[in-house]
Amino acid sequence: MVHFEDARALILVDAVDLGAEPGTLRAFSLDEVTEAPGGTPFSLHDLGVMPMLRLARKLQRCPPVVRFVGVQPERFDQGDRLTPAVEAAVPKAVDMVMQELQRLTG
Repeated sequence: MVHFEDARALILVDAVDLGAEPGTLRAFSLDEVTEAPGGTPFSLHDLGVMPMLRLARKLQRCPPVVRFVGVQPERFDQGDRLTPAVEAAVPKAVDMVMQELQRLTG
């Protein structure tokens, strides 16, 4: 939490199980995830991101704006290469992050 507690915003990019076709991208807010029935409707790559952000929010150390850009992987195994569908989505993911930054900074 120390690494982002003074930030005005946080954008996380990761593989997310959206239940969609590989390479599908989606941007969403922390509230969209935490207010979903059952907690989290999809995996955030099993990195424990959500518990950390929930704790940061309770301790009032969470940035006021938290956004996610998620890409649907073909599989969730460990590897050092992106699958073709995910690799093809990278430029679009960069565009989404840039749009989020533009929206946040006006």
